[in-house]
Amino acid sequence: MKILVAGYSVRHIACSGNRAGYKIVAADAFGDVDLRRCACAYMPLAEFLKILRGHASHPCLRDVDAIILSSGVESASVAIGASPLRGKRLLCNDGEKMKRVSNKLWLARALEDMGVPHPKTFNKEEIEEKLKTGAHLRFPIVVKPIFGGGGLENFFCLRESELRRFVSSANSQNFIFQEFVKGKHTSVSVISSKSSSLSISVNEQLLGMPELGARRPFLYCGNISPLDERRLGRATAKMEELAEEIVKRLGLIGSNGVDFVSSEKEDFVIEVNPRFQGSLDTVELAFDVNVFDAHVKAFDGRIYLDEKELAPKRYAARLIVFAERDVKVERSLDVHGVVDIPEVGREIKKETPIASALSAGRTRAEALSRAIRVVKFIKSCVSPLRAAAWR
Repeated sequence: MKILVAGYSVRHIACSGNRAGYKIVAADAFGDVDLRRCACAYMPLAEFLKILRGHASHPCLRDVDAIILSSGVESASVAIGASPLRGKRLLCNDGEKMKRVSNKLWLARALEDMGVPHPKTFNKEEIEEKLKTGAHLRFPIVVKPIFGGGGLENFFCLRESELRRFVSSANSQNFIFQEFVKGKHTSVSVISSKSSSLSISVNEQLLGMPELGARRPFLYCGNISPLDERRLGRATAKMEELAEEIVKRLGLIGSNGVDFVSSEKEDFVIEVNPRFQGSLDTVELAFDVNVFDAHVKAFDGRIYLDEKELAPKRYAARLIVFAERDVKVERSLDVHGVVDIPEVGREIKKETPIASALSAGRTRAEALSRAIRVVKFIKSCVSPLRAAAWR
């Protein structure tokens, strides 16, 4: 089967599909070395969007059997019907459903209706009313865009004066306001068909790590799979059951993820990702499974993964390295342990990813320490770029 995979960043999805024996046509914003190596054809995301608008064509799309849409193009399924890609099978949740579930305000209301633990969430009008009436608010308040992932635009309001200042800004209509929940950031990777759902892995999420160049507190920096339950202090079975139930009730199919903040006693659902997740690399490496193949088969109504066989074989860590300033790649990063590989000479702007370190080990500590060594190598291969180079 030949499958077009499109999204802002799809290296992890495309390479998983290639390992499973599918022919992959890839469209994303980066065109990394390892993405081009595992795809039979590649096009920049901008070119794919032109094709959707009927302003371009590409010969490699003529014999594509199916399409998978990922982050950044969730609503593109609406445009496919009027494009040269019409009639191709969609192996992803439909655009309206992805857009609805990705809407953090809609999701908060849906989780409340389900009785699922979730941080108290307010829209702009609700938070303005609370400030006006002097209602009690628990600080810090977490401010997030209604749409968008990765934590890039999330931030804290530590006191009322900060909150008032932001609420009065023109852009605040596009944000939600949540009470902060303290705990471990975790996620559950789920495979689901129309009739059933199965948790593959509970993962540790890594956010806002300065040692990786992340200067924002909620910036997604990678994963460790599986979550070491000793770090949580309890079993994760209830978290898995809750994730399966949420995915089922939302009517999601294929590979989907549920993000949590887990305290010592309770799991709070933060987001639902109705698409492939960034944890794909570590889940596959830790469990010796192919999530892409399981995703495709789920659209045929089959979950072929055996719950009894889903035992982790090792720990796996992925660390995303961000540029702390404008940099240029001076030496090849095409070595074992590096993924999302930029070509030599690429100029990378401050606060955007350079590459990722992917390592495994018998223990969490071993996998993490090996990944950190790769991080140091990645940093050694770039050099600061003079500001004038961007002008």
